[in-house]
This record gives sequence, structure tokens and C-alpha cells, in this order.
Amino acid sequence: GVLWPCMLVLVAQWFPANEKSTALAVATTGNQLSVVIAMFVTAELCQLPWGWPMAFHVYAVCGIVMCFIWYLVVYDSPCHADEKVSKEELQYITTERVRQRPMHPNWLALMKSPVVWSIAASSFAHNYVTVGTITYLPLYYKTVLNMSLTSNGVLSAVPFILQFFSKVFYAGMADSAKTRGWASFDTVTKFCNSSASFGIALCFGLLCFCDCSQRPAAIFLICMAMSFVSGYIPGYSTSAVTIAPAQTAAIAAFSRFWGQIASSVAPYHIGAYTKQGTHEEWTIVFAIMAGICGITGMFFHCCGTASLQDWDSDHSKAPMEIAREELIDSSKLDDSLRVTTVD
Repeated sequence: GVLWPCMLVLVAQWFPANEKSTALAVATTGNQLSVVIAMFVTAELCQLPWGWPMAFHVYAVCGIVMCFIWYLVVYDSPCHADEKVSKEELQYITTERVRQRPMHPNWLALMKSPVVWSIAASSFAHNYVTVGTITYLPLYYKTVLNMSLTSNGVLSAVPFILQFFSKVFYAGMADSAKTRGWASFDTVTKFCNSSASFGIALCFGLLCFCDCSQRPAAIFLICMAMSFVSGYIPGYSTSAVTIAPAQTAAIAAFSRFWGQIASSVAPYHIGAYTKQGTHEEWTIVFAIMAGICGITGMFFHCCGTASLQDWDSDHSKAPMEIAREELIDSSKLDDSLRVTTVD
């Protein structure tokens, strides 16, 4: 709950607009690495003399070590890291950034913004699909596809390994399109988010027709669905750090709030629907996932954007607009000085 808003604020502060998608992709690859590593490492740790407590102790120590590293190397913005950042790098990072002043979250504007709600809806779909798949994929392999324990463990990790690579591919493609002018920021953001939403919906929709006799097809569709999930990073996640720079933390917290609701609801719903583990029960689960992704994807496609919002006050103005205002103000000052001199 704390980490996600902090991470988005750091990405918004430390990276120019045409690199935010790649930065988010690299920053969130830890999600996939942790799943893959934990699936294998936890099982080994639990076989040591201490059993389950050993796994908890090891992960706790890792968390403490990462906390110390965080405090040593992380700065809120490049302006606070004068000794670590050269003037050339600082200029490169901040060239396209809009002028920002300290500002409290404008919750009323956030609640009234369709863009923010579309981001929250995509966050809900993203977390529902991800957490539901992580939690119940081994059960699906066992009960519907009748797979052995060994095959189950290996193939449960494969979709997340593919997601790791697809995330880097998606982000690189999105930032390249922005840098080379192939498409506008809005177009790239909506395309990536729509490909994720509708791609997942299509894969889960087709998965409804797969049983144990179509095992390869079912595994392929699950891997493709998890690969499409990566499109959410240059999609709604990038939108969250660009539409209102001064409100990034509030937008991230609000979208994460709905993501956490999805993370809590998904295991409960899927567990309630798959008590017997039949193919018919899993068909309902996949149909619900497809419906959630399709509806939220359409919502973001209609209301989502990566453009700066007017309700972000001065922070929504583009750098050229700000420069123009400052030029006008300085010309007025010069005129007043000339009048004073003549008088």
C-alpha cells in the first residue's frame, strides 16, 4: 500500500516523459522475479530443520537489507541529489518537466475526473487477474488439466517468466514510439492498455472452451494472457504519472486502493466458484475475468488519457505555456520600469 505510490512518484520525478514506461517496466519486474523465485526457494527453505519459520526469517532479513539500501541510495527527486547527479543529467531529466509547487491532494477534482476512475478500473482488472492467476493457477492445472505435481510447479512459473520479458518489450516499444514520433502519447497509452485488456479478455474467453484434452492450447492461452498483462504498464500505469504531476501520489494511492480490493476479492470469488474443481466452474471464472478486463478496457479507451489535466492548476500547463507567461510578466515589468524612468 505504501510502496506503489512512492514508486510512481519517483518515476515521475526521475525520468523524462519518453522514458517513464520503460522505467515503470523495469521497476515492476520485481513482481515477476519474486513470484518465480519464491515458488522454488520457499519450498527448499521449508525443508530445512526450522521448517516454515526459516522462510519467514529469510524474507524478513531481505526486507530489512533492502530498506537500508533504499535509505542510502534513494532521493525524492534529482534536485535533492546534487552530489550524485551531474548538471547534464539533471538538465536531461528536467528539460520537459512542468513547473511544480508543493500541493495538497485535490481529492474533489480526482473524484470528479473520468480519467482517474478509468485508471482505477484498470488497476482493479490488473490486480484481479494477476492475483487470481497466481493463487489458483496450480489448482487449475491439477483439477482441470490433470497435470503432475512436477509439471504443475514448472508450468505455473512459465507465464510469469514470459510476463517479465513481455513487460520489457511493451515498455521499449511504447517509449520508442513516443521518442520517434510514430504516435502521440495518448495513442500509445490507449493502445497498450487496450491490447492488455482485450488481449486478456480474448485469451480467457477462449480458455473457457479448453479442457484436459486441449492441454497445450490451455497452457498457451494462459501464457499469452499473462504476457498481455504487461501492456498495463505503458497503459494506465504510465497515465497515472503523467496526467497530473502534482497529484501523482494521490492518483497512485487511489488506483492502488481499488487494486487492493481486487486482490482481496479475487481469491474469495475464485475459491467460491471452484469448490468442486470442475471444468464448468472454471469456465465461469474465466468468463468473469474476461468480462472485467473487457469492460474496464473499454472504459479506459473512452475516458483514459496521458495528457495533462486542467484541474491540476499550474502544474497542468506545458513548459512552453509557462515560459510564455513568464515572458509576458517580464515584459510588463520592463514596461513599468520604462514608464517610471520617463516620469
